Amino acid sequence: MGKCSGDLRLPLTPMAEGNLKKLSQAMSDVRSSLTISWRSGIIVCGVGGRMGGAVVRAIQQSPDVKLVAAIDKPGSARLGKDAGEMSAAGHLGVRNHG
Repeated sequence: MGKCSGDLRLPLTPMAEGNLKKLSQAMSDVRSSLTISWRSGIIVCGVGGRMGGAVVRAIQQSPDVKLVAAIDKPGSARLGKDAGEMSAAGHLGVRNHG
């Protein structure tokens, strides 16, 4: 039985049941990918913005985490620059890509 709005319970159709199983598998795959990415390093999207810069600085201060790539919007004047230098985290050797 699926749950909907408050305590009202409705049976799931076979199609909805199948879609729910597919969604559950997709979420499991995403969690696995995130685990692999976390172990490999972190990619920061929007590195040229305030939040992206804050994330880069936090990564730089965390000895067990490594920045492996930095992405900014296409056409940005910051493309090709070092992500650490852009973020006031010092030179990290990770170029900003668009």
